[in-house]
Parts: sequence; structure tokens; C-alpha cells
Amino acid sequence: MKTATITLHDTENCGSSLQAFALQHYLIEHGIENELIDYIPKYTQNGGHIIRTFARKVVYFDATIRQRKKFRNFISEHLVLTKKKYLTLKQLKQDPPAADCYITGSDQLWNTMYACGHDPAFYLDFAEGKKIAYAVSLGREIIPEDNLDTVRKFVGNFSAISVRENSSVEQLEKLYNNKIAYVCDPVLLNPVSAYDPIKVKRMIHEPYILVYIAQGIEPEVLNNWINKVNMDKKRAVVFIGSYRQKCRSDYHIRETSPGEFLSLIYYSDYILSNSFHATMFSLMYNKQFATIIPSENGARMRSILSDVGLENHAVTPMDILPEDISTEQYVNVQKALDKFRSNSQKWLMSVLSVNTK
Repeated sequence: MKTATITLHDTENCGSSLQAFALQHYLIEHGIENELIDYIPKYTQNGGHIIRTFARKVVYFDATIRQRKKFRNFISEHLVLTKKKYLTLKQLKQDPPAADCYITGSDQLWNTMYACGHDPAFYLDFAEGKKIAYAVSLGREIIPEDNLDTVRKFVGNFSAISVRENSSVEQLEKLYNNKIAYVCDPVLLNPVSAYDPIKVKRMIHEPYILVYIAQGIEPEVLNNWINKVNMDKKRAVVFIGSYRQKCRSDYHIRETSPGEFLSLIYYSDYILSNSFHATMFSLMYNKQFATIIPSENGARMRSILSDVGLENHAVTPMDILPEDISTEQYVNVQKALDKFRSNSQKWLMSVLSVNTK
């Protein structure tokens, strides 16, 4: 079977790159041919903020060049793309890649807070034939009606739809008129060892707390949480996720590749983030962590932490520091993740009509 996946694979975001790799890796490892559709609409190159992005590239010119090079290397070494690059929906419709089944997902592709949520390409509007959505995210616990209206336009001819947030299931079933599955993010489809070839060697050779901020947060809030986590002051603070310094830190790494991202999580003593994928890999690597829930789009983080019984590790500025996760607790966390992984794998193979026996 030949499949083609459309997702945000080239946005210089570690989580997006790793989820794109993860779904493709799982499919290929199970004998399913897969290409990532090399769709690069203009809005993905400036984050929706042309002036801000241009200014950042001027101020942090060297860092942005290094960042781009790292992601280009990741793509060339770890992703299988279509030979043709597509810049517009029109180009996709004129000459779509051939496939037996088209897949959209994961990431926040159907969240209309972002440009991708309004883009018909990510609803497979260009594709003729079998269409499925794997772990697609709408980001919010209560999906606004205008967001649901956008989804409603395109999902009628999907063979199957699965989502990354449990809270989205009931809301989407009302407009899809069919069962919606709740499945894991693609990074969990694979055993954690699948990421060893990507993960680089240890970068910081002293005990450290990793602070990764994927969405805006007030510096005083961030510094307050760093102080809570690092009360003994014996660990260095490593900050990633922004070209600008947004908190006090001993190391500020402005450009981070997916392999460096994995390494920094793996070797850290503690992870403090507001990132879904930092949370996922913290769980997969049995790390101590706290996830600062953003004011918007926090459903995906709450969902996975609830699934594994670590709801108290989803924190807000007013919360106390969660207790460390014991070895015994992590045994139960891994059992929950294994079950979630297995159920999600079975769903995906089933809708692709692949015999898993």
C-alpha cells in the first residue's frame, strides 16, 4: 500500500518535525510505503508574522541561518518527501501525488487559531480516493463554532478520523456522523528507542533543568517556576525555544535541532515547559517535569497527563510545585502509555486495512 501524508513537517519546530518523522517511521517499519507531501505554503515560513519574522532574522541572523541548516539536515537525513514541492493548494490540485490512501495529521492542523486550520490542503481537499485523519488536533477543549464549521466543510468524505484530544471526540462526532477515535500523538506510536539514531550526544555536562517555551509566557511567571524547581540552586538552567532570552538561565541555546531537543530532554534532571512534545518525551524518557498549561490550546497536554494519572503535573502560575514522580508511578505511566500505543496502532492498521496478526 502506498500512502501520502500531509502535515507541518518543515516549520523549524522540533515537535512538528518529530511527529512527522514518527508517523512515517511507523508506517514504513510496518511495510507501508509512505511519502510526506512536500507542501510548503508561504505562511509556514513566517509564522503568520511577516514583519516580526523579518526583524528576527535581521537581529539574529547567524542563529537563524544555523537553525535553518539544522532542520534542512534533519529533513534530508530522516524524512522521505515527495519529489515535487508544492507551494499552493492550486499546485496540489493540479498534480496531486499518487497514493492509495491520503493521511492528514498530526499537529494542530485543524485549529483555526492558526493559518493551517483554514487551509483546505490540510483537510485533503486536493485528494481523490481514501482519506483518513490521524491524531489531528484542534487544540482547544471547547471548540468554537466557527472552527467546527470549517471542519464540517471537508470531513464528509473521510473514511476515518482520529484526534489527539479526548475532549474533541464528542464535539466532532456531532458533525461527522460517525465514530471519532481518540489516539496517541505519532511520537508515541514508536518505541522510544526509535529516536536513538536522531538524538545527539550529551550537550551540557553538568546537572541542569531544561526550560523549553513553545508559546509566549510572561518572564516573571517563568522565573517564578524556575525558582520553585531549582530551590537548591545546584543545577544549571538551560533555556531553549526562543531567540530572545525570556528567563534567567546559565545556557541559552537559540537554535535547537530535533536531535538536540531529544538529547536535552534525555539528559536533563527536570523539564519545565509549555510544550506538548516536550511533555510527551518527558513521559517517554521517565523524566521529572512540570508542564505550564498555556491559556489557550492546553487541551492536548491535559489530555495526555490525565491518561497517565499525572494531572497534577499540568500547572498554572498559582499552583504549588508537583511532587517528584516515583519509580513505582512511572511503572504505571509506562503501562498506560503502552496500552494507548497499542490501541492507536490497532486503529491505524485497521483503517488502512492492514492485517496486524
